[in-house]
Amino acid sequence: MMNKVFAAAVSAAMVLPVSASALAILNSAADFDSVVASSTQVTLPDLGKVGTGPVGVGPLTFDSLSGDLFLGGGFDSTLIPSGGSDTAISGLENLAIDIAGGATGIGFYIHEPTNSSAGRVDVCNTACVKSEFTISVFLSGALVGSTVFNPVSDTADFIGLFDVGGIDRIEIIETTGTNDNEFFGGFVVGRGITAVPVPASLPLLLAGLGGLAGLARKRRYRA
Repeated sequence: MMNKVFAAAVSAAMVLPVSASALAILNSAADFDSVVASSTQVTLPDLGKVGTGPVGVGPLTFDSLSGDLFLGGGFDSTLIPSGGSDTAISGLENLAIDIAGGATGIGFYIHEPTNSSAGRVDVCNTACVKSEFTISVFLSGALVGSTVFNPVSDTADFIGLFDVGGIDRIEIIETTGTNDNEFFGGFVVGRGITAVPVPASLPLLLAGLGGLAGLARKRRYRA
């Protein structure tokens, strides 16, 4: 009986990521590329201050949810490998991005500076404060899921968002921080699926089920 329960549980666990739409968080560009097909790099032009938006660039439309929105204009990160301009906001970094036609995934870099070094443009314009962001993902107005993201300071920190059911809008809300500048760039949009990420909890589940199976074998041996 124990073996049958174990087999059924493993089977259900292996099917779950494919059959259920669930937001996956990908922590590197390599991970994003491994699961999202037909990726397109979105290179932002140098438009400077564009008000609150909306500003369309390729498949993406940017809107500020707080202050003035900048695309370039001397406010680019020196760390983000974007090949174009970056975006920032003169206030809390509250940003909405719509994806025309929807996507299976969107990825980008966040640079949070913690210095005001002379000669650099990507610095804190006020006292540096460690920021925390809540990133929410939507499809046709319905919330798909959300995650809390704490970017690693003084680096180009990548975050990828993937959902097999689709994504057509994300909202980035700075829940902890001030108007001390963060930069977003290197946007990439994926329209297909190469592989479905395995939930982080699945290896633990399989390990636990494997332990139960081993215990069952041991009990049969003693009997």
